[in-house]
Amino acid sequence: MWQKFNKSLYTGTLWLPRIVYLNGLWLLGSLPLVTLAHSTRVVVEVTDSYLRESFVTDSVWQDFWRTYRQKERATKKMDGLFSIYWLLALFNLFVFYHNSNAFSQLLGSFSLCLLLVGSCLFFTQAVLTNYWGRDVSFFEALVFAGHHSRKLFVHLVLTSCTALGLLFLGPFFLMVGGLVLLLWGNLALIFYRQKRTEAIKGVKE
Repeated sequence: MWQKFNKSLYTGTLWLPRIVYLNGLWLLGSLPLVTLAHSTRVVVEVTDSYLRESFVTDSVWQDFWRTYRQKERATKKMDGLFSIYWLLALFNLFVFYHNSNAFSQLLGSFSLCLLLVGSCLFFTQAVLTNYWGRDVSFFEALVFAGHHSRKLFVHLVLTSCTALGLLFLGPFFLMVGGLVLLLWGNLALIFYRQKRTEAIKGVKE
């Protein structure tokens, strides 16, 4: 029991600085707002690589910007369009929810649904591209999400609960941990589920 606790504590002390640092780099990479999606994609790949230890260096800065440059040519246009989609959805959400009439509230709820669906689709596409080692279209990601809707729902609930928890603790924690903590929770769940599946297959064989 104490060994597991010490191991978890050690893992937490390793991850906490990376989460804070990566979140700062994500904010920096997103400063030209049209690079918001691209910076998010880079964080997905770097965080996933740390979880799987496919590359671990002493410099989070180098890992982030190297991946940023490598992905820039292949996904620049699509990520730019997705950034605009996110910004428009957020703007609509802000405008509609600040109007008190029922129709505006309904449009605000619709904008929120579009934002969540689009974010789930982007996350699925980014993760599949990283795991399958090839370019995955958003249509493929949509089909995959449709076949795994229950698992996607679990990830959506996990993300929502984590975000609400950070907001409850205060805006500072959301800014410091922010997106990277949300992504890390989802990626860790995928990673350990994959390891468990591989272990079960190994036992059966």
